[in-house]
Amino acid sequence: MAQSVQCVCRLLRFLAVFASMYLYGYTAKVFFVHQLVVAAIEYLGLLIMARHLLPALGDDANSVGWSVTPVKPLLKFSLSIAFTSSVWVLVTQSDKLVLSGILPLAEYGHFTLAVLVASGIMVLSGPVSNALLPRMARLYAENKPKELIELYRRSTRFIAMIIGAVTIVLAMCAKPLLIVWTGDLELASTAAPILTLYAWGNGLLALAAFPYYLQYAKGNLKYHLVGSVITVGVLIPAIVFSASNFGGVGAGWAWLLVNALFFFVWVTYTHYRLEPGLQWRWLGLDCMKTLLPTVIVVWGW
Repeated sequence: MAQSVQCVCRLLRFLAVFASMYLYGYTAKVFFVHQLVVAAIEYLGLLIMARHLLPALGDDANSVGWSVTPVKPLLKFSLSIAFTSSVWVLVTQSDKLVLSGILPLAEYGHFTLAVLVASGIMVLSGPVSNALLPRMARLYAENKPKELIELYRRSTRFIAMIIGAVTIVLAMCAKPLLIVWTGDLELASTAAPILTLYAWGNGLLALAAFPYYLQYAKGNLKYHLVGSVITVGVLIPAIVFSASNFGGVGAGWAWLLVNALFFFVWVTYTHYRLEPGLQWRWLGLDCMKTLLPTVIVVWGW
């Protein structure tokens, strides 16, 4: 029943919006008011279904009440995840927010196109983390550190092979790909340098997420938390400065350089603190060695 409610709300959210805009005007305000109404309907529908499915308590039943005690041991870990997720949104969206007020509309459209194509790299890495995190947490809970690190390194090589190939092709063949996709030579020439920089940056970011997986499995996100705060503190001023002076290409360079520093410096330090001796094997054998054949092939082509 809950799935039926969500299915109906999806239809209202993505199809019925055209009816609302036809009746009240094709404006952003109408679109977002429609989405707000649908979200309220979905919330109320799920609330009603939850109350219907939960067993009713008798009149003489004791009130369960509210207490933070059951979740207190996990509260620090949960708050760390919530905070770093918020920081992640700030990191990934700050460049768009800054550039929307700096660039002319046409140039901002070219920037958005390049960033959209490069974001496919992060979309590909998402399902792997969903499958990897529970397995790694289980191995750590079962006190199997050797199997945990082995899974960690195999997963790194898999991601480096798949995501690395996509990253390298997008970065090194940006202009031909955009020409084939859009058929617009001028647009491709403008967006290609930005796509190249963001593709390299996103590729490094996808690999730099692996220490987070290891910390998540161990239940301690201290280094990820510190690294996220440092990244935000460096990235936002860098993007504001570079975008203000050099436009979309400047934002691309800021994105790439900050992510490269995070990958080569902070990720290496995190590995050193978590698993001494792993940092150079992970960086050299699992990442660079896996990426090298693709770089050679695409460069020669």
